[in-house]
Amino acid sequence: MTDPRPLKITRDDLARATPGPQASAASVRCPLCGAGNDAAALQCNACGEPLESAKTKRSRPRSTPESIAFARRSSVALFVLAMLGVPAPLVLVFGSTLLVRRHRAFVDAGAAHRALAYSAVLLSLVYCGLGLVFLIQP
Repeated sequence: MTDPRPLKITRDDLARATPGPQASAASVRCPLCGAGNDAAALQCNACGEPLESAKTKRSRPRSTPESIAFARRSSVALFVLAMLGVPAPLVLVFGSTLLVRRHRAFVDAGAAHRALAYSAVLLSLVYCGLGLVFLIQP
């Protein structure tokens, strides 16, 4: 037969049940409460704070100021050349290559420069398509 009284949990019981500040070699310490968590955990088991593991720290390297400045200059130059229309095939090739190889620098350069570079490549693609249509027509 079960006991009808509710179970009473004390603070000492909670302190013994939750992971303490001691951390093993394969664990990550919570920056907020200091509790030890599994190395693969995304958030703290004790307080729910998001954990920053070594994998998330390495996932996004920052661009250098020189590469950001280069991305800004390149986005403006690509857009000006794309607006001219004549060098559209070159803008299409070089612009798409730049956007793929230096994507992080274009992201760090800001949304306006990234949009400028993508619109330059898109505009040059439209110009190349129109050029092919006019070449094929008799």
